[in-house]
Amino acid sequence: MNVTDQKLLTLKEASEFLPGKVAANTLRRWSTEGIGGIKLKAWRLGRCYFTSREALEEFVCARSASVNGTAATPVKRVDTPSHRAAEAALDDLGV
Repeated sequence: MNVTDQKLLTLKEASEFLPGKVAANTLRRWSTEGIGGIKLKAWRLGRCYFTSREALEEFVCARSASVNGTAATPVKRVDTPSHRAAEAALDDLGV
């Protein structure tokens, strides 16, 4: 999963996509420590952590699969010219 292939969300924004009350600190912990051997994909830029809806979906699928003993549904990767241009711009910035 490439950071420029997705729209990044702060962990606070990402917490709003999940049902119930999941705090941004919980998402940070899931990204750094994981839960049940599964980590949420997140990126740290400066002092802020970011993730994406795709990473949330992948994490939830993987976590559900580990609990239920079923195979996780893979998340489709998006590859478009605008994503490649954004990746190049971030590479130029050293991010």
